[in-house]
Amino acid sequence: MTSLATLNLNVKSSYAFANGVFKRTFQNDATITPEFLHEHLFAELKQGQEAVQEVAQLMDDLAKVQRHAASQAWGVAEYQEYLANTVGIANEEVIAGFVRAWKADHANAHDALVSETVWNSTYKGISWRVDLLSSGKNAPQTQVSPDGGSQTQQSEPVALVQLQSTTPNGEPQSTLIELSTADVANIVSQLNKIQAALDRHV
Repeated sequence: MTSLATLNLNVKSSYAFANGVFKRTFQNDATITPEFLHEHLFAELKQGQEAVQEVAQLMDDLAKVQRHAASQAWGVAEYQEYLANTVGIANEEVIAGFVRAWKADHANAHDALVSETVWNSTYKGISWRVDLLSSGKNAPQTQVSPDGGSQTQQSEPVALVQLQSTTPNGEPQSTLIELSTADVANIVSQLNKIQAALDRHV
């Protein structure tokens, strides 16, 4: 049975195979199937379901290599060394094709792997301003004093805070929050606790 170590493809076909596995693994391209790659790249393999299963195993093996390399954020040199010394690929054309594909895709591979682990929105930025007047509920109110005069009660200053974030699928989000002086003090206190907790793990 053919393995990555004994794979016999030229540079062009090796590149196409590695690129196809990348698209299947990191971009969820459902068109890259064992049947498709068998037909276009592995015509020398025997025909039938057994041959397709052999290609599927090669795809799985290379996908594991690519995911491992992405998790380590490897560049071209580390990837090439791993293919030769750990995977044990002897064919220099196969290594050259795989490395060429990795050179083109490795940055996107790492980003794709990171995105798989992000389940919540991620922080992107914050903007704020302080207003002396808030919305209608806190707008200045005029009251009649005991002596018949009038008094205008100014609302307390509030902070209008806008948080920018990005959803796991890359869509921008923006949330506007109105905070009183007490709210800000409470948030600062909680942030200090978060900072202290993080510092304990540094």
